[in-house]
Amino acid sequence: MQSLRVLLIEDSEDDEFLLRRTLKQAGFDVMLQRVETLSDLRAMMPPELWDIVISDYKLPDFNGLDALRVVREFDKDIPFILMSGTVGEETAVEAMRQGASDYIMKDKSARLPQAIERELRQAENARARRRMEQQMDYFARHDVLTGLSNRWEFELRLNELVQDAKSKNHNHVLMYMDLDQFKIINDTAGHVAGDELLTKVAELMRNSIRARSDLIARLGGDEFGLLMPGCKLERAMQVANGLREAIHQFRFDWKGQTFSVGISIGLVLIDQHAVSSSQLLSDADSACYAAKAKGRNQVALFQPQDDEMLQQREQLKWASVIPEALQQNRFRLYFQKIICLNGSSDHGGEILLRMVDQANNMIMPDRFIPAAERFDLMTAIDRWVVEATFSWLEEHQNKFAAGLSLSINLSGRSISDPSMLQFLLDKIDAAKFDAQRICFEITETAAIGKLGTAVNFISALRAKGARFALDDFGSGMCSFNYLKNLPVNYLKIDGSFVRDIVKDPVARSIVQSVNQIAQAMGMETIAEYVEDAQIQSMLQEMGVNYGQGYGIAKPVPLDTLLQNQ
Repeated sequence: MQSLRVLLIEDSEDDEFLLRRTLKQAGFDVMLQRVETLSDLRAMMPPELWDIVISDYKLPDFNGLDALRVVREFDKDIPFILMSGTVGEETAVEAMRQGASDYIMKDKSARLPQAIERELRQAENARARRRMEQQMDYFARHDVLTGLSNRWEFELRLNELVQDAKSKNHNHVLMYMDLDQFKIINDTAGHVAGDELLTKVAELMRNSIRARSDLIARLGGDEFGLLMPGCKLERAMQVANGLREAIHQFRFDWKGQTFSVGISIGLVLIDQHAVSSSQLLSDADSACYAAKAKGRNQVALFQPQDDEMLQQREQLKWASVIPEALQQNRFRLYFQKIICLNGSSDHGGEILLRMVDQANNMIMPDRFIPAAERFDLMTAIDRWVVEATFSWLEEHQNKFAAGLSLSINLSGRSISDPSMLQFLLDKIDAAKFDAQRICFEITETAAIGKLGTAVNFISALRAKGARFALDDFGSGMCSFNYLKNLPVNYLKIDGSFVRDIVKDPVARSIVQSVNQIAQAMGMETIAEYVEDAQIQSMLQEMGVNYGQGYGIAKPVPLDTLLQNQ
């Protein structure tokens, strides 16, 4: 038998008895509760206790429509069947308009079981639909991995707090948090371990906040946000430091390995002077990166006039400008000559990068490269430079001597990207010029940071004929330990030493030592920052092979080379 929980609104015991008999004969196992007043009806709510509500129309102090309105206050969907022996069609239509499921005359009660079965099916469907809507709403507002709120929900709540601060002069606090050393764990133990760590950290965070008022969210990757409504700044700083310490003390065990992480936290006050939610997020992000710059696992409060904060805010602007410039082809190639110091023909030159803004103003790379490195945009820039350089050389190669080569800088991120290596191999295979015309430059720190990857990267491209220079050599001062493992053609001696060789004996000794060791290992040397004739002369005496700097030639647009041919 099908169980059925019925809430009956009826003042007649005889009618209750007849209803019980009708439902039992139809095969229902009935649990029925009869009420006679609206106050009793309210006491029987919520409707989740019942499968269906059946009501007489005419009652001593109210009618069935009054009962319907009370039930619909609590639940819009529970089946509600109105029964009467005296009311006509007009009342039936009004009942249906106000949300009744059906209207049955008492002398037609034989059709009640069928109507109940129909309404129960529809109610069940309305419940799969509600559950599905609730699930969809939950996933629209929450991060699937951690169960925390997601960025959409976070920004929605942040907008509300900004409006509250402006209209009611209330103060709130926003925190932007970024895990330290998370990438190491991801790379070492894999993404499954990384995901597990994020869930553990999320639980730590959830246990460290005010459950009723604060909102914590995963904003993406290993970045989190926290909103603290009505919180004083001093209290927020205490919470931030508590979070920092809790995560710093946490140890993550994974398959016999134990890892530790830190967290950098940036805070910003939400008050009546707040400009917008996007600006507040930008300010909090700037404070977070300022905390990282202080040594990581730190807490920093956003200060509008702080130099570090201003620098971080400047970088955030480039996060959208750089992709836009790539899309609109607003980068420009420049060329700085590299000459042979022994008097033979020119060696070629280094490709340098500039950007032009919407007003066609030239922007130097020191403005946008730090942001490109921070926001993982360097590989995209490197690809653009390679594409543009190869295209230019294919178009104009016959105008230059065979010995002319172009040096292209590659970032550390590109060296560790397998897809970038394949891209370069494909470009060289398709090129209509000798691959020896191309020399890729990588920095010493990038090469040493991932030595094995760098060696494989260099070897694969050298096998195709390309050459390599190790840039900024000497800046690490432990470079000689690694140099013998790197199959490069040239060493570019760090310019910070080269420019001081005339007046500084220590710098002169360093340059001389680097040159001698490079020559002994079969490598040629290129000195950067050759700023005058004295430096050039001293480098020639040392036997340095090539020179580059403003004392030799300033950077010029690449197409300027065509004017001299």
